[in-house]
Amino acid sequence: MRQKNTILLSALAMGICALQANAQVANYALSFDKAGMVNCGSMPAMAGRESYSIQLWICPETWVPGATIMSQGNSWSIAIGQEEGTIELSVGKSTLAITSSDLKCNQWSQITVVCDQGDAKALVNGIQVAQAELNPMPIDGSDLTIGGGYIGRIDEVRLWSEALTDDYNYFINNTLNLHAPQWTDLAAYYKMDQIDCAHLVDYKGIEETEIEYNNHGVLSPEGVVRVKVEDNSGLPYLINGAYTNNERFFDRAIPREQYLLSNDLIILGIESLADGHVRVMTPNNHAQAVGNVAYLAECEGRQGVAQFDGSGYMALSERTMEPTVTEGATDGYTFETWFLVDQWVKDAYLFRKEGDDAAQGFSVRLGEEGQLIVRCNGVNYGAKLDITAGEWHHIGIVPRNTGVARTTYLFVYDGVGKSATASLCDGGTDCTPP
Repeated sequence: MRQKNTILLSALAMGICALQANAQVANYALSFDKAGMVNCGSMPAMAGRESYSIQLWICPETWVPGATIMSQGNSWSIAIGQEEGTIELSVGKSTLAITSSDLKCNQWSQITVVCDQGDAKALVNGIQVAQAELNPMPIDGSDLTIGGGYIGRIDEVRLWSEALTDDYNYFINNTLNLHAPQWTDLAAYYKMDQIDCAHLVDYKGIEETEIEYNNHGVLSPEGVVRVKVEDNSGLPYLINGAYTNNERFFDRAIPREQYLLSNDLIILGIESLADGHVRVMTPNNHAQAVGNVAYLAECEGRQGVAQFDGSGYMALSERTMEPTVTEGATDGYTFETWFLVDQWVKDAYLFRKEGDDAAQGFSVRLGEEGQLIVRCNGVNYGAKLDITAGEWHHIGIVPRNTGVARTTYLFVYDGVGKSATASLCDGGTDCTPP
């Protein structure tokens, strides 16, 4: 018999916030003088690309015509233009002049260049200001550098190996994470925010642990420092709060990066006991395989399946289906599982938490072929469900405490609710295991 059991318990009475993790963030940029430069190494992901995108925020302090904002050898560069309000992107022998009244000293501007098979357009603060034909990125092993005579601040540099779509306004007003569309097209990403690192972190590189290269940058000994940004309203760093249950924080496979999307993480997990004590709920409800139990990555179209041969079982925690502490509660549990029976064995258990004599506790087992039997404190409640061997079925057992034997439990079978079969009920109405 193959089965995958899930026990869904009703929520216990929870107290106030038990744990709180917070990491308030601030925006940082790199501030350059004429001597400042960052060497980011070669950029093979951009080599030879006919479609590519370049993004960055700049805030010049002094307009220095010809100063380099960013370049890769003689292959391509972004430089300060001769007149204030113009910068130039040169790719090979092609040039795109980007002119906007927003490009001025002591003012932040977001620049996006999207080149799609040579057809390029430039946007400043989300508004298209230029269009031209640009050459493909040359195949050049030179190092990418940021700065070079430039005086001012630079933030949020992104190099993409594909043309960005306009579906999300080119992400100009927010930072990125691995859940962002087109994340896989990022060649390098510099947020400038890693204040614990002496040099420049490529945030795409730290997510891709198996790539053969990354593009972390090395700051020159002088002329470039990391500074806090408090005057760029176009790139706001907002405070986001999230919460989770303490048990779920530890035992669910939630990626670390999803938790890191929030600055404040509130972890709920204090149980208030009747004697005045409190208890922090900890994840001790994992199961231990005993005997012949195998894990199958895939079985008949389902992933992650426990396989039993009749001699093995999964030993669950004592806390599984422990009584609720809510005063007066009588039906605080639900049992659910997907299961597939290879060979029908009467009285084989899907779940059992009972004493040796079955006089107390709760269990779910197979009856005659096609039947499922729930037993609570020694009293049986059975249902004819036409369970077919060799096929996946879903069952949910929900106590209803109606005072009538047939309706004491609801059997939700493959999405359809049914009451117990009268001839399979012992006549009891107790659905509250100890």
